[in-house]
Amino acid sequence: MVGARIVVVGWVRSAEITVGEYGWHPHFHALFFIDRILTEDEIEALEQFFYERWSDAIEAAGYRRPSREHGVVVSHGESAGSYVALLSKQNLALETVSSGTKQGRKNNRSTLQLQYDWMVHRRDLDKELIKEYQLATHRMNQLTWSRGKNDLRKKYQIAEQLDFDLVQDPTENIGQLVVRMHSSEWLYLMRMEKSLLWELPRSTEKLSPPAAQALI
Repeated sequence: MVGARIVVVGWVRSAEITVGEYGWHPHFHALFFIDRILTEDEIEALEQFFYERWSDAIEAAGYRRPSREHGVVVSHGESAGSYVALLSKQNLALETVSSGTKQGRKNNRSTLQLQYDWMVHRRDLDKELIKEYQLATHRMNQLTWSRGKNDLRKKYQIAEQLDFDLVQDPTENIGQLVVRMHSSEWLYLMRMEKSLLWELPRSTEKLSPPAAQALI
């Protein structure tokens, strides 16, 4: 049982959609800011609340009720300081929606992988899936913030930064140049090995510059 009321200060939600052997796999990632640290019992109660509300909506739409094991998962976020840093530097949006550039799980393909496969292989099925995705997600916001009194952007007076400003910010340019290549060279690499699209950024974070250059 939950011993006290859970107060949501604000939230950020993103939609992730992949496609695999059994069709489309849409799901949401939501980051909730709570006014205090929740107990394990409260987390379980919150998870059950979300599951029941979500499942009721799915059944009302005419679909089968999802299983409890694979429906909703609620867990503690990272430290509050880390998320405040992400929020203040406007990286939270990238952290939340970057799934489109990641490799899909269990042979599922992200929308970016789907587009790449069409560009390289020209399969009619990929083309039809892209069209289906575009029609289904038209006017859908991939990233949604809480609004009104729970609008985190207004509450903490987070100023919007333009791409040019971010490039000029010396605190954002502390990385080490690993390799410089023309866009045509990058496209050539993508045609040779599409997995580089998600493997290369991940690997360059872990490898030394010479090792990353050797990978390329």
